[in-house]
Formats: sequence, structure tokens, C-alpha cells
Amino acid sequence: MKIHLFCFDKKNLSDRVAQLGAQGHDVDARTPDAPDFFKKLKLNPPEVFIIDLSRTPSQGRDIGVYLRTAKPTRNVPLIFVGSDQGKVDKVKTLLPDASFTTWEAINTALHSAVLNRPENPVVPESAMAGYSGASLMKKLGIKNGMSVALINAPPNIDDILGPLPENVSLENSARAACALYLWFLFSQEDFQRDLPLILNAAGHGRIWMIWAKKSSPLFASVTQQLVREMGLAAGLVDYKVCAINQDWTGLLFTTRKSGRLKNENN
Repeated sequence: MKIHLFCFDKKNLSDRVAQLGAQGHDVDARTPDAPDFFKKLKLNPPEVFIIDLSRTPSQGRDIGVYLRTAKPTRNVPLIFVGSDQGKVDKVKTLLPDASFTTWEAINTALHSAVLNRPENPVVPESAMAGYSGASLMKKLGIKNGMSVALINAPPNIDDILGPLPENVSLENSARAACALYLWFLFSQEDFQRDLPLILNAAGHGRIWMIWAKKSSPLFASVTQQLVREMGLAAGLVDYKVCAINQDWTGLLFTTRKSGRLKNENN
């Protein structure tokens, strides 16, 4: 079979590729490494996706969710491999019709997944739902005394945010070291231009990538699909979505616990 393997366990990656290759499969084990990674993948999808959950399971989960939300890859069987039941159960709640197995039973799982691919795959909206009914400050995670960076913010940003908690400091710079970043994206060029600055300043801070909704007169060319693709390709993990107002929506990203964000522009 033609397989795409997502495995972030570098120590065992070559062994996993060799194991699948020994069973006669054609394996591509590239991980997201550029903003157009998923675009190219969708042009020529494999027969099966295998996602290893042994390292950075949240990123593996997000990739699985994205593959289901994209029409070109939606009907390609998903197989998650992992022995930690807690990690597996979290993914099952989002993608209950995916296959879940261990590396010892991977070949059997491959053939079963191809033969029993779901006719109407579950398409989750996001890894996490937004906080409906909560105040915007709670949705965004802005608290008393916090430093918040505003990047490419629209002129009416004060009206968008409304009253701030006490002692919140706003920095209008991508270079500022802050606990939280509100990054407004109007184009893919904005992302590529500001990414190195934000990664250098943010450390393990949280980054909201915010774009104009398609229903808004402010809509340009940025969509949730594009934002998630770019974030995953940069080594980020998204874990929350927020409808900010009638014009703006955002995804919240953070670094993987294993280390700094990947940034090929450095």
C-alpha cells in the first residue's frame, strides 16, 4: 500500500519505516515542514494515513482532525498507533471511526482499515470547541497583569477587545516577549513575514492566529484551513477556537512540550 506515516518519535522513526517497508508497503514519512506541505499532500494523497501517538500526541490528533476536515483526504483511512490508553481515548472522542492499534498489529490494522473505510467519515469542527457564552477576555485567556502583544491589529482593536482586566499591558510589536499574542492575519505573506519574529519572542507563550470570516466584508484570503496548515507546518499545536465577533475568528496555538517551535526561516 501507499502509506503516509506521521511519526514524531525520531528515535524509532527509521525502525517504523523499515517495519512497514518489510511488509511490502511504500512509505512516505515526511512531517509538516513548510506552509504548502498539506497542499502538496492533498494533490496526491496516499491509500492510508498512519499517525503515531507515542510522542506529541496532541499534534498527531490535530493532524488527524485536519485530514478529516480537508475534502481530498477525508475518505483516506486513518490509523492511530499508540499504547497509552489515555492518549488514545482523547483521539477517539474526536475521530471515533478511525482505526486504533499497536505496532505489533499494524499490518492487520492496515488491511482492515482499507476494507472497512467509513462511508460517511466523522468530520470534527475543531480539536476543541470555543467557550460559548463566556466573556471575550475569558475566551482569549487574557487575565489581570498579563502582557499581550498585538500584531497587525485593525484600527478598531480597542472596540473589538472591549474593557480589559486590570494592569493588562498591550505591546504593538511582534518582537515583544509576552505571555499572549493576538496575531491578525490578512495573507499568507503576513504569516511568513512575522513568523520568525514571533517565534523568537514568544518562547512557550500562547499565540492566537486571527483571521476575518468569509461572511465579513474584511475577508481576504485567509481561512481556518490555511491557518491550521501553516501552524502545524511551523511545529505549533492548536487546541482552541474562538469566535471573537461578527468579523473575526481565531485559533490558539502553543509550542510542543518537547521543545522550541520549528522555524525554517531562522
